[in-house]
Amino acid sequence: MRIATWNVERPKSSTAPRSQRVLNKFREIAADIWILTETHDAIVPGPDYQSASTPTVPAPPISHADGEHKTTIWSRWPIVEQWDTATPHRATCAVLETPLGELVVYGTVIPYHGARWPYGTPRNWDAHYAAIATQGADWSRLQRKYPGYGLCIAGDLNQTRTGRLWYGSKWGRALLNLALKENKLVGITQDDFSAAQNLAPEDGALLARSIDHICLAQRWARMVKQVGIWPNETPDGEYLSDHSGVFIDLGPNE
Repeated sequence: MRIATWNVERPKSSTAPRSQRVLNKFREIAADIWILTETHDAIVPGPDYQSASTPTVPAPPISHADGEHKTTIWSRWPIVEQWDTATPHRATCAVLETPLGELVVYGTVIPYHGARWPYGTPRNWDAHYAAIATQGADWSRLQRKYPGYGLCIAGDLNQTRTGRLWYGSKWGRALLNLALKENKLVGITQDDFSAAQNLAPEDGALLARSIDHICLAQRWARMVKQVGIWPNETPDGEYLSDHSGVFIDLGPNE
């Protein structure tokens, strides 16, 4: 089973050349579960997927166009329930029936350094910190509500998760580290997870700069077989997005 996340940088239609390249990448990666951020209803991985999305927010400062969403979860497997998050403008949550068991997927965008809305905070990173606290409490509630289910947190976390702090703040990373630890979650796409060490050097360097991430409950983390990443342009140098994307492959433990 493959899970992937990617910020596709606010496409407006499925027919634009860049959107067509994004859709081609979907077919190449062939994930069973996609967590897309800064996305649009027209950007669909395939006909056999179900979806759960954050609402369109037409008012400033976000000012979504019709059909835009901050986050959308797409799944080949049935979505049996949706759960209301504490930050519905940023995060959406769906309960899936997968071949590996029931999985709660929480797709999100944690605010970037300059975000102010909706917290009204005056300083850079304050909205980032507030969202980590609020969403971390969501993760705790989910684990109480769905004991025994898997939990996947994925999306644009707006911080690098490797030894070097390419983007983010030390305090933001510390807060997210604590939220993950308190909820017994493992950051799969960070460099202290052993599966990531199988990456080619150029992919490892790309992962070090990635702010899109996938985190899993410990039991599910033990089922990870591979971590992968793709750049924000095609091999011919054609632009895809301002973000690279990441995926993980999972399978039953033998």
